Formats: sequence, structure tokens, C-alpha cells
Amino acid sequence: MAILPKELELEKEAAHPKSELRFQLPDLSQPLRDFSRTREVREFLSVALAGAMTKAVLAPLETISYALDVNVERAEDVLTHKRLLQFVEDPANQPAFEVRSV
Repeated sequence: MAILPKELELEKEAAHPKSELRFQLPDLSQPLRDFSRTREVREFLSVALAGAMTKAVLAPLETISYALDVNVERAEDVLTHKRLLQFVEDPANQPAFEVRSV
């Protein structure tokens, strides 16, 4: 580290002024607006929204249906159902039925 007189430090700072780099992105608002107004984009968004709503509405109903079909309060029924699902993973075992007397 060297000690310089004040006059030399000022000249050094004046010789190398701080420069700023600025990046300017193109204005994409109008092209995006035009793109979003196309029929294909509207149809895509419509189908995506319909699919999301279907999942949101039907998932709870499927859970209730499963609970009614398989008595979830009985562990034996749940285990039987899981065993059947594993059994039918092989297409040769489809369809599969489990019958029990009530």
C-alpha cells in the first residue's frame, strides 16, 4: 500500500469516472397482449381451467366414493383392496374380483 498526496488521488478519480451499464429490454406488452388474444391461447386457458376445476371438484367426491365402496373403518377391507390393486397391475390378471360373504 502506498501513500499518495491528496492531489494525485483526485486526479486518479477524475481520470476514471464511474460508468453505469444499463440494459434496456424491448417493450413486449403489445405483442403479449396480441398473443394472449388469439383463439388458441383462449382455448388452451379454457381447457386448463376446466381440468383444474374438474380435479378440484371430483377429487373429494372420489375420496368419498372410495370410502363408501371400501369400508375404510375396517383395516381388513383396505388391505384387501390394496392387495387386489397390486394383483391387477399385471394385465393377465384383469379383471379381478374379491367376493366375501356378509
